[in-house]
Amino acid sequence: MNKTGTKKTRIIVTIVILAVILCALVFFLRQRKVVNGKTLTGITSSSDSQIADKYLSQEYKASHTFADKKLNDQFVKTSAEVTGRESGLLGPENITVKVTNTVDTDALKTYLDQWNSENTASKDASIYYDDASGKYQIEKESQGTRVDTDALIQDAEAGKTGLKLSDYYVKPVYTAKNLKEKAEKLNKLLDWHVTYSDGKKATITKDDITVQPDGSYQLADLTKTFKQLLTEVNKDYTTVGKGFPVLLHDGSMQTVTGGTWGSYVDTKSEISHLMEDLDEEKSEDNREPEMAGKANDMSKYDSDLIIEVSISQQHLWAYDPSGNLKIDYPVVTGQKGVTDTPTGVFYCLMKKKDHTMNGTSASGKAYSTDCSRFMWVTNSGVGIHDAPWRNAFGGTIYMTHGSNGCINSPTDKVTELYDMVKEGKTMIIIHQ
Repeated sequence: MNKTGTKKTRIIVTIVILAVILCALVFFLRQRKVVNGKTLTGITSSSDSQIADKYLSQEYKASHTFADKKLNDQFVKTSAEVTGRESGLLGPENITVKVTNTVDTDALKTYLDQWNSENTASKDASIYYDDASGKYQIEKESQGTRVDTDALIQDAEAGKTGLKLSDYYVKPVYTAKNLKEKAEKLNKLLDWHVTYSDGKKATITKDDITVQPDGSYQLADLTKTFKQLLTEVNKDYTTVGKGFPVLLHDGSMQTVTGGTWGSYVDTKSEISHLMEDLDEEKSEDNREPEMAGKANDMSKYDSDLIIEVSISQQHLWAYDPSGNLKIDYPVVTGQKGVTDTPTGVFYCLMKKKDHTMNGTSASGKAYSTDCSRFMWVTNSGVGIHDAPWRNAFGGTIYMTHGSNGCINSPTDKVTELYDMVKEGKTMIIIHQ
C-alpha cells in the first residue's frame, strides 16, 4: 500500500473513533435525567414512577414537608407525578415532577401540643435589683425547646419543605444584649441626687422604680417624698418666727420673735426644680434652695404701713416705716391665759368685708357672729376686726372678757384701718 492509501486509512479510523466517542457521550447524556433542575443519578428506567420515586428519595428535604422522615411518615402524605418532559438533542432530558404534600394538621397540632407540654419554655432575660451590689443586674435569657405551633403549621400548610422543629423553637423576647442599655439607665437613676448645702439629699431608691419586662420603667409620684424632704430642709433655712429688730410706734427698735414673717423654702419651686433635674438625669451638690416669704430685715420692708399691737397696753398703732403715725386706738385681745392672742411678727394674709365668724368661745359655746371688716393675721383664724357688740375697749377688759384670740376693734377705727392695709404686705407686730 502506498503512502497515500495509508494516510486515508488513518483518517477513516480517526473519524470512526470520534463518532463512537460522540455516540457514547450522547448515550451517556441522554441517560442522565434533570428533574426540577436537579440531576438525578442511578436511574435504570425511564418510567414516570421510577423517576418520581427517585426524585423524592434523592431530594428529600426539597420535596417533603419535614426534614425528619419520622414526622413525614406520621403526619404527611406525599405523592409525586411527572408532568412534563423535554429532550435535548445532545443534552440530558429535562423532566418536571409535581410533588404534593398533604398535611394532617389536626394530628400534627396534637403532636406539637404534647411536645410543648414535655419540653421547656424559653426564658427571657430580665433586669433585677441586686441587694449585694445595690445595682440593677441582668439575668441572661435561656433558649427553650417549645415550638411555635401556629407558625409551623402555617408554613406546612403553605407547602414549605424541609421544615425542622428546631427552626420553630420559641425564642426569648428579651435578651441580655437588648436590656443592657436599659439596666445602665436604671443604675444612673439610682446614682442621681441633689444634695443641699445643709447635707440633706434628694435621691431615688429601687422602691421608687417599677421595672417592666422590656426594661422600661415607671417612677412613682415623688411629689410627697420631695415635699417631706423639703420640710426637713426648710428647718435649716427658714427665718420664719426667728425674730429680728422691728420699729415700734415710739421710734424704738425691739426684737420680736414668733409669727409668720420671714423667709422659707419655696417648696413648689424646689419640687419643680428637682423633677427637672431628675428628668435630665442631672445631679447637684451643695445646692441652695429657692426661698420665698419676707426678709427679716426692716431695711427691706416694701410696704407703707406697719401695725403694732401691744397686749399689755391693749392698744393698736398704725404708722409708716419712718414712724409717722396714721391711726391708733384701744383694742381688746384674747382672754388672758385662756385664748391669748399670739405674739410675733406677722403680715396680713387676706382681708374681707362683711365676714361671718364661726367658732367656739372660751366657755365652750359655739358662736356665729358677723363683722364688717376682717383682716387675717394667722391661718388659724386670728385677725383684726370690728366688734360691734362691745361698748368699751382697752384697759383690763381682756383679763376677764377678752376675745377668742382676735384683736377686737371699734367699728369706725377698723374701717379706716382696713383701707390702709395691703394683703400680703402690711407688717403686723404683736408683742406684750
